[in-house]
Amino acid sequence: MPSSSAHPPIAAGWYPHPDMAQTLRYWDGSEWTDKIAPVMGAVPATPTPPLVPQVTSPAPVRPPAPARYDQRWIDDATTSALLWGVFFPPAGLLKSRKVRRLASGAGDLADYTRKKANTVLIVALASWAVWIVGGVLSVAASGLIGASAYTGDEVADGLIADWNDLARINGQTTMSSADCDDIPASDPTEVANCQVTMSSGQEVQFQVMFFENGVMDWAAEDRIQ
Repeated sequence: MPSSSAHPPIAAGWYPHPDMAQTLRYWDGSEWTDKIAPVMGAVPATPTPPLVPQVTSPAPVRPPAPARYDQRWIDDATTSALLWGVFFPPAGLLKSRKVRRLASGAGDLADYTRKKANTVLIVALASWAVWIVGGVLSVAASGLIGASAYTGDEVADGLIADWNDLARINGQTTMSSADCDDIPASDPTEVANCQVTMSSGQEVQFQVMFFENGVMDWAAEDRIQ
């Protein structure tokens, strides 16, 4: 084990002050004292004692400040933000920024908080995208519902033209007029009912439909005289 001192012991007495010229300081045999005196005569030719290293006490380590937020608080804030993100995406985006601001510094809790904030952000953006797509589809669907693949007039005109062409060839009674239902664009193959007045004055109910290639087909519910 190494010796605790590399110098031989020095007797107590007055010695030249290590830091002040023309001044003596009293050495008590183990350390410097606070006693000093001016040099009055010859200074004894005694080796100057070594400076005793002053041990500097380390600065007191302050215990870390208690966390302002714990994981349970972060979870509650995240749950609230997720609900906002699903039902009102703009507010969800703002809430995700609020959660992210809680992740100050480094550490497991800060990393956990950032992950939660990212989850809220993704959910809010996804919900917003669903809102947009749903709105577009809703507008498109409302347009389809209100639109017609064939209007009643188009159905009537087609039915009269088709029937009269065949009637002239076959010598049958022609049609004078027809009142037909619209065929919606949502189902262009739907059957349309037509109330037809023949040139003889007979009222006949027809059913008309169109195939996918646009070809018309029809059938009369009553016998035509």
